[in-house]
Amino acid sequence: MFTSSEKRRLSVKALSVLSALAIVFVILSSLSYITEHADHCCEGQHCSVCDSIRQCFDNLKTSADPEVSVFAAVMALTAAVYLFCIGASNDTAVTLVTQKVRLNN
Repeated sequence: MFTSSEKRRLSVKALSVLSALAIVFVILSSLSYITEHADHCCEGQHCSVCDSIRQCFDNLKTSADPEVSVFAAVMALTAAVYLFCIGASNDTAVTLVTQKVRLNN
């Protein structure tokens, strides 16, 4: 069905989609928690809800951090180059030998 290079490409694409969905989930869940608990009754200095809201703000700051964006861009470029090299190296010509055709005299 699939060759090893096609399986590798599909697994990399699936991993990329899952990573993107995980990031979107974290951002949306952080925003949702902040909006739901913005009007809570604060219990003072050690309020657990306020600590959770701070953690959500930290998650949002980290996801929008320039260093993280640069790192993600470098990783995406590296993955693209890697996939290009794999695609170029595995493009073999279709011959009778690669199709395992028996050659009789």
